[in-house]
Amino acid sequence: MPVLRKPLLLLILLVPCAARAAELGPLVREYTEALKKVTGPLNQRPGLVVIHVVPVLEKIGVLSTTASERWLAAELDNARTASYVRETIPRVLLAGPGKDVASILLQGLGKRPPGVREACLRALAESEGSLGLAESKLLLQQLGAKTSRPGDAGVAKRLELAIGVLRKTTDEAARTWLGGEAYSSVGGKTDRLYVLARLAAELKLDGAHAELVRLVGHRSRELAITAIEALAEIGVGDAFEEIGAALDRPGVDVRLRARALDALVASEKGIEFAIEAASGKDPELRAVAMGSLALRAADPRAMKILL
Repeated sequence: MPVLRKPLLLLILLVPCAARAAELGPLVREYTEALKKVTGPLNQRPGLVVIHVVPVLEKIGVLSTTASERWLAAELDNARTASYVRETIPRVLLAGPGKDVASILLQGLGKRPPGVREACLRALAESEGSLGLAESKLLLQQLGAKTSRPGDAGVAKRLELAIGVLRKTTDEAARTWLGGEAYSSVGGKTDRLYVLARLAAELKLDGAHAELVRLVGHRSRELAITAIEALAEIGVGDAFEEIGAALDRPGVDVRLRARALDALVASEKGIEFAIEAASGKDPELRAVAMGSLALRAADPRAMKILL
C-alpha cells in the first residue's frame, strides 16, 4: 500500500488543476460574448467594460493556472483588443499568485498604447509588492527618449508613475544599483536620468552623489534642477563649486537659479553659498539669492544680508 501513496497524492493534486484548466475555455468564450456588449459612444465604453468584461476577467484570474496567466498576458498585448479593455488586465494579473507578474507587465511596456502603459505602472505602484533588481532594470529600460519633451503631459505622467513604482523598492541590490550603475546603463536618455535623480532624493541614495554632480551641468534645465535638489537632500558635500559654475553659465534660466538656491539654503553651507551669490556681480543672481535667503530669514546671517 505505501507504494501507491505517492501516485495517489500526485493524482489528488493534479485533478483540481486539470479542472481549473478546463474552465478556461468556457470563460474565454464568455469573455468574447461580454466584449460584444461594449458598444455605443466611445466615452461610455470604459464603463461598459467595468460592468460586463471585468467580472469575466476576474473569474479567469481566480483560476490561478499557468494557462490562465498566459492567456491574460497575451490579451494584455493583443493589438486587436481595444485599449480601454486591456487597461483593466494589469490589476487582474496582480491579484493572482503569479511570481513573475511584474515582469509580464514590464516586458514590452514601451510598445503598448499610452493608456495601457499607464495602467500597468499604476497597478504596480498601488500593489503591495516591490520590484527586485531585474524588474527595476527592466522598468528603467522601458522609459523615455534621449531628449526631453517639455509640455508632454503624457510622458510626465508616466515618469511620475514609474517613480512611484521604484520608490517602493526595498531590495538592497536594486537600491544600490539605482544609486550607482544605473546611471551608466541609460545611454544618456534624459527621462531615465530624471527618474534616477528623483529617486536619489526620495530614497536618500548617497551613492548617487558623483553622478548627480555631473548632471548639474546638463543641457536639460529640468534635469539639472532635479540633480541639484537631489544633492540638497542627500548632502551637497564639496560640489558647491560645480553648482556655482553651472549657475554662472551664460544664458542659464533664472528658474534654474531660483530653484537651485532655494534647495541649497536648507543647509549651513548652502546659506553661505547664497550669501556669496547675493554679493556677486551678476544682478540677476543677486536678486535670486536674496529671494532664497528670505526663506531662511530666521538665520542671523541671512537677515544681515536682507537688511
